[in-house]
Amino acid sequence: MVVRASIDDGESDAMSSPAIADRPPVRTERESGEGLSVSTTAASAPLVRQFVRSAAVRRGAPTDWIDELIIAINEAFSNAVRHGTGSAADDTTVSVEISDQGLVVNLTYPGEPFDVEQRELPDDIFQHTGRGRFLMRQLLDSETYHFQDGRTTLRMFKHL
Repeated sequence: MVVRASIDDGESDAMSSPAIADRPPVRTERESGEGLSVSTTAASAPLVRQFVRSAAVRRGAPTDWIDELIIAINEAFSNAVRHGTGSAADDTTVSVEISDQGLVVNLTYPGEPFDVEQRELPDDIFQHTGRGRFLMRQLLDSETYHFQDGRTTLRMFKHL
């Protein structure tokens, strides 16, 4: 079965972006859930957000819950692009597992190990970066990292 995400949150132009139009996303079905593979670029972020949002809507999650999840997913993907070792030629995969307890989102991207315990706000409150992992910690029920063969997998769970 091919997963089709509806684009109804103002991100309908995501596929027309020149950075990703030449390389459309690949949607797959896995035993444990649904998957999406996109180019490791900021231009792919709307596709990732919509893919996860669509799964949460199908699960029947409340709007506020979905919005919190999407903020966390956006921060995670942004960090993968900014701090990972991938380029536009590399794939980042996103999979979603839907259960009675909530949603698990796995994000796998090129990246090296880092200190996963570092999740505090920056000392300089006017700094424009450095809040992503703090926000993820506040919005998700759990996040775990796994590093293997030059790839990082972030497993995020949000209880429903």
